Amino acid sequence: MIEAPHDPHRGESEPMTSPDPPQDPNAGWQQTPGQPYPGPQPPAYGQQPASGGPAAPGGSPTGVRPPQVTGAAIAAVVIGALGTLGGLLNLAALGLLFEVSAVLGVLVLASLVIAVAVLVGGVLLLRGADEKLLLNALYASIALNLVVVVLSLVDGSFQVVNLLGFLVPLVIVFLLRQPPAQQYLAGRRAA
Repeated sequence: MIEAPHDPHRGESEPMTSPDPPQDPNAGWQQTPGQPYPGPQPPAYGQQPASGGPAAPGGSPTGVRPPQVTGAAIAAVVIGALGTLGGLLNLAALGLLFEVSAVLGVLVLASLVIAVAVLVGGVLLLRGADEKLLLNALYASIALNLVVVVLSLVDGSFQVVNLLGFLVPLVIVFLLRQPPAQQYLAGRRAA
C-alpha cells in the first residue's frame, strides 16, 4: 500500500484560487465589477417575469395564464374525456336503452354530445382559444345533469354520485368567472 507523504498543513484551510484566465480578453473570463452579464436578466425578487404580451384591460399580461383558467381547462378535459368514454360505452347498450325508455336513450345521446363538446372546449382553452364553446357545453351539462337529478329523485334512484355530474361543471364555470380569469380571457379576445 502506498502512503501519501505527511503534509504538515493538511486540515488547515487554504484560500481558494480561480484558474488562470485565458490569454484572450474576449473569452468572457474577466468581467468588470458592477457590470451585468450580457443577455436577458432574471426578474428581481418578488416581480413577475415579463411575458412579452400586451396588457389586458385589468393590467394582467395576456401571456400569463392564470391558474383558474388552467385548472378549469384541465378539469374540463378530464370530465369531458370520462363523459365521452362513458357515453361510448353506453352506445353499445343504446338499443336496450331505447327499449327501456326513449327518454333515457335521448339523455345518453345528449350526454355523449355534451361530453365531447366539454372535452374539445377544454382542449381549445388550453391552446389559447375562446372559452365560449366550453362555457356553453358546461351550461348544457349543468342543465342535463339537473334533469337527471330531478328524474332520479322522482323515481327513487337518486345517488350522491348524481350530484358530481352537476357540481363539477358548476365549479369549472365558477373558476372561469373569477376576475383573474375574466381579465385574461378579455385580453385574449382583444389581442
